[in-house]
Amino acid sequence: MRVRKQQLYTGVLFLLIAASLLLWNAFIPVFEAADEPGYYQHVYFLATEKKLPNLNDKFEQAGVNTYPPLYYLPLTPLVRVFNPPSIYDSQAMQMRSDRREGFRHESFNWFDHTTDEIHFKWDRLQLTVHLMRLWSSLLGLGTVFLIYLSGLIYFKNRSLSIIASMFIGFNPMFNHLHSTIIILPLLIFIGSLIFYLLIKCKKSTLQNSFILGGLVGLSVITKIQGIAFVPISVIWILWKSWKEGRLVWMKKVLGFLLAFLAFAAWWYLRNLKLYGNILAIDNFVFATGTRASMPELMGLVNYWVGFFTSQFATFWTGYGWAAVYFSNKIQNILLGLVLFSILKVITDLGRLSDGKKDLAIFLIGSSVFFESSLLIAHIKFPVFHAKDLFPVIVPIALLLVSGWHSLFKSKFDMAKLQPSQIIIIGLLLFLINSAYLLIDVSPKLTGTYPLF
Repeated sequence: MRVRKQQLYTGVLFLLIAASLLLWNAFIPVFEAADEPGYYQHVYFLATEKKLPNLNDKFEQAGVNTYPPLYYLPLTPLVRVFNPPSIYDSQAMQMRSDRREGFRHESFNWFDHTTDEIHFKWDRLQLTVHLMRLWSSLLGLGTVFLIYLSGLIYFKNRSLSIIASMFIGFNPMFNHLHSTIIILPLLIFIGSLIFYLLIKCKKSTLQNSFILGGLVGLSVITKIQGIAFVPISVIWILWKSWKEGRLVWMKKVLGFLLAFLAFAAWWYLRNLKLYGNILAIDNFVFATGTRASMPELMGLVNYWVGFFTSQFATFWTGYGWAAVYFSNKIQNILLGLVLFSILKVITDLGRLSDGKKDLAIFLIGSSVFFESSLLIAHIKFPVFHAKDLFPVIVPIALLLVSGWHSLFKSKFDMAKLQPSQIIIIGLLLFLINSAYLLIDVSPKLTGTYPLF
């Protein structure tokens, strides 16, 4: 009976997370999310031209955000069904002539909107955009569910697994990303699926090496950051197969690489043929004008705090939006909780069983490698942003909840929370997260990038 009640409450919490994503979808003004016009235009291009964009073509033909096509393809039927206009069409929403240039979070409304939009009287373009956003929301729910499943394996405790899911599912930054048209939700979902596979599989086999290679290949043809999963996966295969002999682990690594290349090689061979460069970073920057500045690099560092404090969110202010930061004092307190949690996980390693200790070390190493490799890559190719650190969301959620549980266990044992108590926490988080949409943001915000 208790298990059935826990399953019921878990379902209610997932419905609350879904409701939160729907609210964010409905109340984020069309095209006021970061780079959303470009992502929409890419879908429009694929649906109408029936070919992949070429960065050597004109700006209008190439689309604004030209990434690999995996995220966009499922959305093309919506363009064919509803026949919305291109963003370059006179019937589309027009950019405001008095919009504020500069950092994105200083811009309070880039497009002209009417009162019909807030009353949900959407035209074909607006309706199509809101429907496209549901693809991101579906991927977000999948990610939260994978965190929950990973937690059941790692913690062997339903309460801690639900807390890890809520920690992510009610994060305003997560809600923002998964309520707009943007490719990251697919990369986050695939990354979460990869880590779920790594956590679930007790040993490496040729079969799961092939599956792992295919998933990593899919991540790479979603966004280039997926390449960081290659060394993470190879290390996992070696870790699980090293004692079986050189011939065995070499076969598994080869199987992984063959599956990876089967899914990903065509895109990079295409880049090489069209642009003379496998990554085509310079072509992308030239075509879109997208290059993150030094403040964005500082934002990446600050994201170690921002990720956990949800410092970036989209707010409904009538017809505008902005990024809002917590005060430095609040950020420092929350950063301290994060650091203490990570430190507690490390100091507790000696108390864990050999299997769980090895898994914890692997999750810590994977998270640090992914985040640090992105920061280093940003120095050479300044086109990455803070939100690109999300694909390792599974190990981060598990490790932080594990640390917090150990840190406060003597006074407040999260593992012993009753389902009704978890529901109350979920409702509070839902109300707080939803309130973000109604905050009236002062246009006097200057939007600096504090490191702490």
